[in-house]
Amino acid sequence: MTFREMGVEESRKRLGDLVEWAQQGRTVTITRRGRPAATLGPVPLHVALRDITVAALDQDEWRDQAIDDWMEAAAEYGHGFIVLATYDTGDVIAVLAIEKWVGDQVMAGERLTLRFRRGNEEVAEGDGDMLDIHPGPYNPAQHPVQAGPFNPQEPAVEGRFKVRLNGSGGIRLDWGGGEIDMDAAEADGLSAALAQAAADQRRTAG
Repeated sequence: MTFREMGVEESRKRLGDLVEWAQQGRTVTITRRGRPAATLGPVPLHVALRDITVAALDQDEWRDQAIDDWMEAAAEYGHGFIVLATYDTGDVIAVLAIEKWVGDQVMAGERLTLRFRRGNEEVAEGDGDMLDIHPGPYNPAQHPVQAGPFNPQEPAVEGRFKVRLNGSGGIRLDWGGGEIDMDAAEADGLSAALAQAAADQRRTAG
């Protein structure tokens, strides 16, 4: 969320404050001659935690142990995480969410993925290669997460319906009457139609 606006000259004098606010999760809009010119805000979670890495030996059930080891390393820096999903294949081994307290309840906050880098790309999985486990960006289209105790679906707003990715490049529309599930091509067609309708409405209003 935008915390406040600040002119270029003032932002130069208060750079330290801007960085501190960004670390607190706040975004500041920098203006030039009264118009928004740039924003300064927090870096994505996986970037902020990029130095937290662990090593894993690619043998047996290494993925579960690697997740536990990385979460333990993150805890040493004061970061608690919730496991939202795990994967048995591919370079992404898990989707994690940082713990977010809402009242006395723990909820899923910002998400990241745990990934691995292989020391020798020619070595097949399970051959005992040493792996580097590190945080990476989270893409809901590629790694959808099911609703759960720590990750409830937000209630739909009355008179509106929800739009969410279905994990295969398409979208799913939810409303009180049920669901419409679209593939990628159908979703692209709907997006184009909505964009055209919005453009037509703006021309009519103008």
